[in-house]
Amino acid sequence: MFTGFTTSDDLAGAARIAPLAYVYQNDLDQLIASARAQTALTQNNIQVIEAAEYFARVIWSVLQEEKPTIAMKHAASEGFDKEPFSREQNRDCKSSAKLPDE
Repeated sequence: MFTGFTTSDDLAGAARIAPLAYVYQNDLDQLIASARAQTALTQNNIQVIEAAEYFARVIWSVLQEEKPTIAMKHAASEGFDKEPFSREQNRDCKSSAKLPDE
């Protein structure tokens, strides 16, 4: 039986928030709530739902004219300093992608 939910950890559900960013560009709280709710319609994975919130925070900050790299750092400090997003949790991960300094 199809339930409509996936437990997948891909970001497809979180990636569909662009229209919400347009509609709620002046209301961060509503943007976050809508991004989480919209993602939860098809995703049954809390990490993907929380990723949607992170993306919403980044997009909102960029729309407020914050530089993207600063927006990512700022969003990360706004509640994503916990597992599985924390620097401590991921400090041993190696990545070839590096963000430029401010």
